[in-house]
Amino acid sequence: MLSEIVQCLQARRCETLLLTASTAMFRRRTRTVVMSLQTLKEGQLYKKGKINTEWRQRLFILNGKQLAYFKGSKHVPSGIIELKEIRSISDVLQDGTFQVTTPSRTYEIRGDSREITEDWIEALRQARDELNRELPHTH
Repeated sequence: MLSEIVQCLQARRCETLLLTASTAMFRRRTRTVVMSLQTLKEGQLYKKGKINTEWRQRLFILNGKQLAYFKGSKHVPSGIIELKEIRSISDVLQDGTFQVTTPSRTYEIRGDSREITEDWIEALRQARDELNRELPHTH
């Protein structure tokens, strides 16, 4: 199945597709595997760790559904933030960071400069807002 997906992606020249393997198929916790949709923004940012609270440089890739970050390899993410789960994206804070808040965690992120940080905030907000317009709303 995976090879079929890879062939499809290659034929369509997609850069990166996010695929969630079904829980029923593996009978365990759902695991998200990166392969991707169209990349909207990609670059190096710093993220403060959840357990080890030091700042670590990570490669971040934003597409229309997720923000993934990577320690080294571009093939397996260290973490994924689902855009539909984002509750808020702060403005640049006084220390040059910004926060992305989800129901389970608040991520602290910063770029090398205020301009880079502001560009990422804008890209994240646009991607989240576009996704929210596309998703069906239940009342």
